[in-house]
This record gives sequence, C-alpha cells and structure tokens, in this order.
Amino acid sequence: MSYYTVSKRTIIALALLLLSTLTATNALAQNRRASLVVGEEATQECNVSGKVLLQTRTDNNHGRIKVTFKHNQSEYIVYTNRAGYYEIPLKTRNYDISAEKTMYLRSDTLGFHVNCPQGDPVRVLTTTLRSGDSVDNGIIDLDDLNFITAELGTECHFLVFEPLADVNVDCKINILDLALVGGNFDLSEPTPWQSPLTSPALSLRAESDSE
Repeated sequence: MSYYTVSKRTIIALALLLLSTLTATNALAQNRRASLVVGEEATQECNVSGKVLLQTRTDNNHGRIKVTFKHNQSEYIVYTNRAGYYEIPLKTRNYDISAEKTMYLRSDTLGFHVNCPQGDPVRVLTTTLRSGDSVDNGIIDLDDLNFITAELGTECHFLVFEPLADVNVDCKINILDLALVGGNFDLSEPTPWQSPLTSPALSLRAESDSE
C-alpha cells in the first residue's frame, strides 16, 4: 500500500486557490445582478410632463406647440394643449428637448435626464418661446421689422390681413408688434430652456385639448 504525504505548504496553496476561485465567482454573480438591474431601469417607463408658453400670450390659448424629446436617432414628439401643457411616456434615458412653433424662436435644452426607477412622474420646468420671428428664419432681425412695417395699420377683419405680422396676436398690426420685435432684436434660436431643469416629481396632467 502506498502512502502520500501532503505538506502544510501544499495545503495552504490549495486553500488559497479555492478562496480565489470563490471570490471570482461571487464577483461575477454580482456583476450579472447589476447588469440585470441596469437593464430593468433602462426599460422602466414613466410620464414626463411640463408646460410651454408663448411670449405675449396671457390667456389659455397658446395653440399647439411641438415638443420633441430626442435620444440618439430616435425622436418622441408631443403637442401641447391650448393651455400649453403636455405629457408623454418616456423611458429612463438622457434626452435633448426642443419646443417650437411658427413665429417664435425654438427653445432647447440638452441632456435632460429622465430617471424613473419606480415609475414616478417627472416634471420639466416651464419654458417660454420668444416672439417676433415673423419670417420664420430662426433669428429676429431687420427682415422681421420690414415684414411687419409693410402691414402696419391692418386688422384681422380687413379683406387683406397678414397674421404672421401680428406678433402679439391681438388682430391689429401696430407699434406694439414692432416693440416686441425690438425687445427681442438680434436673438436667434435656439434660446435656452429655463434652469434648473427639474423640480420634485409631480404629475402635471395635461388638460384635454378641445380641438
């Protein structure tokens, strides 16, 4: 019968090897669990809501304003109701947001983070679109002033009336429209969104659009 003698040094080496293997296995399992959590968060969806206003509009008739959330090459579009509110379901990601409407300068913000691990609603603070881009070229300049000046004195009940020159939308093209253009003169799009971008998670339900 043969007997093999195992030295203490060999036993210690085997124990260390076993411990190292167990540590590596536990680390791999933790990484897998973390990957699953990240994947769950990436697919979690929640309602993102906010409000976009138009400069010079003081009533609840801001019209339909286009709001776009862009992630990489994907775009998610929603339109506000007449009071300026919108709500859209989005996943946990970073988005570039833009709000736009004819006659107004586009407003943008980049890298807005939608985080809804529990599906809680996310609120985007209000932004206001600057008025006066009557020729719709992305800048408020002499072209807009000349365009409005050519229509001075006309009203919406006239046979010929140019609504794009009616900056404050009061059915009259007069010095008030020129003053608004002068106040925003040389501004160009995109104008910055209001900051800070987020407030406590509050659901701001979009009112139903009667259109």
